[in-house]
Amino acid sequence: MDWIEALTGLQKAFFIIGVIGSMVFLIQFVLMLIGGDSHGDADVSVDTSGAGDFNGAPHGTEVDAVHADSDLGLKLLSIQSLSVFLMMFGLVGLAVSKGGKYGDGVAFVVGIGVGFLFMYLVAKMFAFFKSLQNSGTLDLRNAIGQEARVYLTIKPDEPGQVEIVVQEHLKILSARSRDNSKIPTDARVRVVRVANNVLIVEPVVSNGKD
Repeated sequence: MDWIEALTGLQKAFFIIGVIGSMVFLIQFVLMLIGGDSHGDADVSVDTSGAGDFNGAPHGTEVDAVHADSDLGLKLLSIQSLSVFLMMFGLVGLAVSKGGKYGDGVAFVVGIGVGFLFMYLVAKMFAFFKSLQNSGTLDLRNAIGQEARVYLTIKPDEPGQVEIVVQEHLKILSARSRDNSKIPTDARVRVVRVANNVLIVEPVVSNGKD
């Protein structure tokens, strides 16, 4: 407390801003670590192309992938960047001011400069992590030509679900029949194309029979 009391008014402002920024940064960092740990092999995500549900699960549920919502990512990036700016502005400004060699004006300018620099670096870091995440995004076109098993009956008037291996991962995805026919559960099908994030499939013919 004696150390804090010895600070000038501007130095106290630097200190408070630095502490607030550091606390927010640490909280965000911990939440990021917790969120990263929770996104394991059992994560699920839902595409927006399916309709109806099966035991409460929307069509298009994937077994082992997750994609962050872009709006949430932007919000987290903004909070993280702002907290880094405040932390570095406060700590660097306080250090320069306490050094005694420069005036408060220089400390203020240097604090702002360093704060913006670290905010930029954090933004670049998040952009890099996002690019790594996007590189693993599921591309349904990789399913074309692959065989699958009907997981939920495909009806003429609504899509069903198929179990298929795409990009070396087992997925349960929405599917429709190519000729709008009914395809029962456990039937073998082949993906012929993708339309609106829904697999278009046809039965696999074996010995002249479906």
